[in-house]
Parts: sequence; structure tokens; C-alpha cells
Amino acid sequence: MLSPWIYKIKKLKKKTALTAIFTVSVFFFCFLVGTHVLAQSTNTYTYEAGIQTVDQNIALSGTDIRVIISRIINVFLGLLGIIDLSLMIYAGFIWMTSGGDENKISEAKSIIKNAIIGLVIILSAFTIVRFLFNALDNRDGSREKTEKNISDNFFGSGALGSVIKDHYPMRDQTDVPRNTSIVITFAMPIEPNSFIIDSNSSCETDPTNSKCLGDCLDLNNNGSFEYASECDRINTSTIKIINLAENPELEIRNFNNFEKPAEAIVLPSFEDAEQNNIYTIVVRPLSYLGSAMENQKYSVYLSENLKQKNSADSIFIDQYAKYYYWNFEVGTELDLTPPKVENVYPQNGKIISKNEVLQINFSEAIDPTTVSGDFSTDSAFNNILVNGKGEVVSGKWQITNSYKTIEFITNSVCGQNSCGNTMYCLTVNCDSGPDDDPNCANPYEVLINTAKSTNNLENPFEAVPFSGVYDLALNALNNVDNDNNDTLVYNYPGDFGDQKIILDNQKNPDNFLWNFSVRNTIDRSRPYIQAIKPQIDAQNIEEDEEVKIKFSKIMRFNSLKDSILLKEYPEHVCADAALENSDSENCEKLDSLWFLTNSKNIGEEKTETYILHRSFGPNQLDLYYFPVVSSTVQSINQNCLYPGFGPDDTSSAVEDCVINFSEQDGSIISTNNCVNVTENSEIDTACVYTNGSGELSNDVLQPNISNCLQKLETESDSQYEENTQAPVPTTPSTVFSVPKRADL
Repeated sequence: MLSPWIYKIKKLKKKTALTAIFTVSVFFFCFLVGTHVLAQSTNTYTYEAGIQTVDQNIALSGTDIRVIISRIINVFLGLLGIIDLSLMIYAGFIWMTSGGDENKISEAKSIIKNAIIGLVIILSAFTIVRFLFNALDNRDGSREKTEKNISDNFFGSGALGSVIKDHYPMRDQTDVPRNTSIVITFAMPIEPNSFIIDSNSSCETDPTNSKCLGDCLDLNNNGSFEYASECDRINTSTIKIINLAENPELEIRNFNNFEKPAEAIVLPSFEDAEQNNIYTIVVRPLSYLGSAMENQKYSVYLSENLKQKNSADSIFIDQYAKYYYWNFEVGTELDLTPPKVENVYPQNGKIISKNEVLQINFSEAIDPTTVSGDFSTDSAFNNILVNGKGEVVSGKWQITNSYKTIEFITNSVCGQNSCGNTMYCLTVNCDSGPDDDPNCANPYEVLINTAKSTNNLENPFEAVPFSGVYDLALNALNNVDNDNNDTLVYNYPGDFGDQKIILDNQKNPDNFLWNFSVRNTIDRSRPYIQAIKPQIDAQNIEEDEEVKIKFSKIMRFNSLKDSILLKEYPEHVCADAALENSDSENCEKLDSLWFLTNSKNIGEEKTETYILHRSFGPNQLDLYYFPVVSSTVQSINQNCLYPGFGPDDTSSAVEDCVINFSEQDGSIISTNNCVNVTENSEIDTACVYTNGSGELSNDVLQPNISNCLQKLETESDSQYEENTQAPVPTTPSTVFSVPKRADL
């Protein structure tokens, strides 16, 4: 009775062995042919846009000869891997069909043995080739590379997140289209005279008009604009776009030595028409960047000559570094693919409360001058129309979230939000009954106008400037619902002038239209933070660790840019302090930490925000990091983060913070896995800190964010003193800030 059972076990072992051989072979083969691809494509942050290859019709490719040789060798080794894998499969087949014939089994074993030897040789060859090419490309982790990274990545960068709120292309972005524009958003209004040259002399005719700087005039009266002669230029002593291939030995911080900065026009985005403040500018090079033959690195340099509006002070006056620059790599391709609308809030056909903000998310970065500005019956802005019951609804469109999101907030005041700030509401007019009837609801329509086509047969979506919505490569908006069989078809509905009422003839092809209803109620619900990453007091985190915040509601993205911070402690240490030959007296110190928030909606209910950042603990430094979320962040209904509830991630099982609110008055019924807070605006910062004990310390609550951070830094200092023999691991803590609020 025992022998049949033993036979089954032996048979199972044979099958298991063959299966293991096959699996290992497939794994090594995939590793062999896939490693090169992964090494080329893996980036911390990915920006996708439509790219059309232009190198296919060029006789000479722009790819580095080392890359070409590497690809040939990888293909050859990959073919050998296929042969090796085939031999193993063949041997397995012989073995499985041997029927106990010892000769066939021996033959199969011999083939498998030789195949394994061949696999070892192939993998060894692959390893040697990669080592040689990495050495040629200076990617071997040497001291020389470390110093280069210090220079390129850690200096002049701290203004991002403080003075510079956003820019495109992003720092270290690769494969940037050659026909892109460059966009920069500042945290304060900037003085146009400090960076714009009145190239078309429009200010001579009307010197009192502050909008004369950064305009284009049809001087030839031919119905179009010649950028080179009819638009104002960027002042290259203030803002420089530099091809680093033409300046290989340049010291990046000495901007006066830059040679041949790119000539470009500049177009300010006036988001507040009454005050004429400039926060965002679009810089459009007169010629394509880079080359169709090879990828090239560029740097954008902002000097201290950039001034605050109506002031002689530089925008960098309070910064550790008095300048800002960033690098990116331009590919060999042009962006010829149009942008599209990915999602909207509210969704088509939904009903919302009147205090909610409208939101549109695009598939790629959009030119801010086409989608941001004041909208009313009297304004010049008519690219995005908002109508309620067939009437114009006045308000402001604001761009945010790396230029992929726009939000609309009305001008109609309707009270205060949860932290005492002004709340604005969409208009709701009741045909019958009292004006405060909660059952009253009005239909709304929003229409996005695509731009006119230049009728370029090679690029049908190429847009006429200033004629509608387009991306940063001048590709007009495409409504994909009107394309057939995934084929891009351009259908422009025609020119409708300054009309602000949405008409039937505008509801055609590539304009984007959606409908919803607004009821006569105000949503008083409040957001809170459900989850964070890394966890509170996490240690030994990676340099590129993802910092993520999940909110309980869909958020107003524009509020997140100004209300989420990331602080490094201690600041401005020697960049090479962790190296043996570091000189603490004569060293280059790290600039302030740069960071940038990007957000996305999860379904119809929540928002996740990611904080992009400079490397944590660069060059093996041990530092502390404090993410700060202020209560000034708002959900889509304009209510703030108050009280400052957030997750208590000190438990072994990581769970989201969950709060149950009363439907009647919005009061808190219960909380689960949330940090303790005091609903007292004098002391409630919800400062989360465990001091390594695994339990939250209630005595850390401080009356303001400065005191909270000072307390955290003091605790950090004491840990340094206690660990003089062993550095303290990189440790982030989390701060939820709640300022004083007005009584409601």
C-alpha cells in the first residue's frame, strides 16, 4: 500500500524540478532582455504627453553610439537566451516522454547540464558588458559622480516650494518635446519690467497700461502674429534658457558666463484682471529646443534680477540661495498629439451644493494663458464658459497641479467656511417659492473652447495662438468622444466671437461640454487626513521615498499648493558631511529642501496628494523631515482642515483614520485610529510625534506651527546628543497645522 504513494511523490518531484528549471530559465531570460529597458525607462516622476517620432525619416539617428552598441549586444545575448531556453524546453520534453528509457533520460540531463553552463556564460557576458558601459558612462558610484550630483541637484533648488510654486518642464524631466514652452509660477506677484522687453513698442502708445508688457500685436495687419517681430521678448539677463551641450564647462551658479541663451517671447497669465498681478508666465522659445539627432540637456536660470511687483527687492531676498535653476533633457521628438479632458468635477449629470468648486483635469500640461483668468460678461476671457440657467456666471479660473488642473470659483459671497474665511457660492435662482428653498436646483453648463487649426496638413491639431485652449506645444484640445475608431479627427465648431452664452452651434465636436445641477444648499462637511506615507517616526527611509497624503474628500487642488510644506532639519549642512574627507569649515552647504505637490482624485470621493522632493538624506546624511499640512487646505466645498485630525500610524496594523460625522450639524460622533486633538484653536496644531516610544505624546501640542516645529527640532537635537557614536536614521515626523479660526 505504501509503494504507489512513494511513486507519486517521486513523480511530483520530477515534475517540480522540470517546472523549476523552466521557471528559472524564463526569469533569467526576461531579466536579460528587460534590464536594459528598465534602466532606460525608470524615473521617479513620469510625465506623459503625446509624442510623435520625427527621427524615423532622418538618415542619421541621434542616439549615442555607445547606446547603439549596447542595444546590439543586448539583442545578441537575448537571442542566445532564447536558444538556451529552447534547449531546456526540448530537454524537458524528452524527459517527460522518455517512458522510463534511461538513454533518453541521460540525453535530457546532458542537454539541461549544457544549457545551464551556457546560461552561466551568457549571464557573465551580460554582466561584463553592463559593467564596461556603466564605467564608460561614469555610472559606477565614484566620488566624481557624487560631487557632480551635489552641484547639479542640491544648490539653488530650495526656492521650489517657497518662491517658485511650480514650473514645467519639471526638474530632471527627460524626453521633453522640442516644441514645448516653459512655464513658471511664482508665490508672489512679479514686476514685469524686471524680465520683459517691450520688443513691439506697445508701451510707447499707452505707458499707463501695465498689460502692455508681454503682449503680441498684429503689426502687419495680416490676421496672425509673427513671434519674432510682433511679441515681447524675455530679458535674457534675468531669465536664461541654456543648452548645456554648448556650455559644457560652465559653472552653473555664475549665470553671467552663460553663452547663447535661447531667444524667446514671454506671455504673462493675468489671473486677476483688476489688479494685473503676474504670478505665472509662459516662455516660448523662437526656435525648437535641442536637436532631431540627439538628446540634449538644458537649464533654466532665474537670477536675482527678478523683482517683486512695485519693489526694488529681488524675489529671492529671503532665500538662502539668491537664484534658482533647474535642468531637464530635451528629446529628439515633437509633440504633435492634442490634449484631452481626463475628468471633471462634478461629473456629468451630478447634483452638487452651491458652495462647491468646479474642477477640470487634463491629460497633460495646458498653456495657462488659455485656461486661467477672470470670466464675466465684461472680461476678455471666453475660452471656458460657465452658464447657469442660460446666464453668465462670473468667477475666476485658476490653474494648478503642474498645469494639468483648472478650478473655477465664483465671485458671489455666501458666508464663511469652517475656519472663518470667505466662502463663495454658485448662483441659484428659484422660479417659485422662497429663495432659500433647499429643494430648488438650477441646471449648469460648462463649455471648453478648443483652438482654431492652422490647417497644417502634417499636424491638423496645430493651433492658432490665442484662439482657444491648447497645450504647451500649441496642440488644440481634442474631444475624444467625437473620434472614430481611436483615430484623431479635428472638428473645430467655428468662430463665435465674444459670445459668453453657450449656443447649440458651439456644442459640436472638439469643444468639450458637460452638464450638472446646483441645488440651493451649502455643504458644511469638513475634510480630514485619512492616511500618510511614510508612517509617523519612520526610520531608514530611502532617498526617493514617496511622501503621500490621502484626504477624506475631494480637495481643492489650488489650496494644496500653498498649504503643504516639507521641512528638513537641520538645514544647510555640508553637502559632503557624511564623507570621510569632509571639511566642515570650508564646504558647500545644502540649499533649502525643494518640494512640489501633485494631486489626483480617487474615484468620486477622495484626493491623494504626493510631495515630490529633493533626495532625503543626500550623500548618506542623517536628517529629520517634517511634512506640514496647514488647515488652510480646502476640500472641494471650500471647508478647511479643522480640527487637525490625522492618522495615528503608531499601531502595528496601519489603518486609515476614520471619523463619523453627524448628518444634522456636522459634529463629530466618533473617531478611529486618529491622533488626539483638542478642538481649541489656541493650541490645536495636531502635532504628531512619538519620540520613538510608540505612543503619541499629548504634551507636544503647541499653539502654532513655529512652536510645534521648534519642539520637534529640540527633540531631534537631544536624539543626536544621545547617539554620538551612531548617527540617527533619517526620520520624518508629521505636523498638522490649524491656525486660529473665527467663531462661526
